[in-house]
Amino acid sequence: MYWIALLRLRRSMQGWSLVTPLLAVALAGCAVNPAQLYRTGYDKRLTAERWAAHQPSDVVVIISGYPSVWQNADDTSYAFEARQRFKIDWNHYFDVALVKPGTYQLQTIVRPTGSFADFGGFQGLGAVSGPVIASFKAAPGEVVYVGDFDAEVLIEGIANCSASLSTRDLSRSVGQAFAKQVPYVQRNPKTDLMTIVEPLIRFPCGHDG
Repeated sequence: MYWIALLRLRRSMQGWSLVTPLLAVALAGCAVNPAQLYRTGYDKRLTAERWAAHQPSDVVVIISGYPSVWQNADDTSYAFEARQRFKIDWNHYFDVALVKPGTYQLQTIVRPTGSFADFGGFQGLGAVSGPVIASFKAAPGEVVYVGDFDAEVLIEGIANCSASLSTRDLSRSVGQAFAKQVPYVQRNPKTDLMTIVEPLIRFPCGHDG
C-alpha cells in the first residue's frame, strides 16, 4: 500500500507514534523488530554488567536525539545502534554505548517500526565503500557526548522520503541525566560534537523489512 503525501515526522518517538498506525497498515506482512529492541549484532548498549567487564581502551559514547546506526570506519562489520533509552525531559532522550575506539560514520536512521532506513548508495558506509554522511571520533578510554542528532523525515511522494540531518549541543542536560541514570561510570562526559557532512539524504520508504 502506497500513498502520496507531504508529512513531517519528528525525531521523538512520541511524534512518530501519531503516524505509526498508518505505517503499520502500509507495511502489513513485513517482518520488523519491535521499536524498543536493538537489531542483532548492533546492540552495544552500556550496562552495569558490561561496564564492570570493560577494557581500558573501550569508549563510552553518549548520543541524544533521533535513533540511528553508526559504523566503525576502519571495520565496517562493527556498528552500533543508538535508541532513546534514557530520558532527559518530556521530549529529549539519549542512549549510551560501549564501543571500541575509532571514527564512526552514520550508516542509517532507525524507522518507527525498528527497521533501518535504506539509504541506498549510502548503505554500508566506511572508509572504502562510500561517502560520509556524518561522523564523530571516539578516542581510547573516553566518556564522550557527541551531540543531539536530529533527522526530520519528509514523505515526498510514492515510496520516496528525505531526511534533513542536523545536530546541536545538549551537553549540560545530558550530563546531568547521565550522572543520575548511569551512576556506575562515575565520570563526567567530555563534549566532542559529531560533524554533519551531508545534511540532506533521499531514500526509498515505500516498504519496510
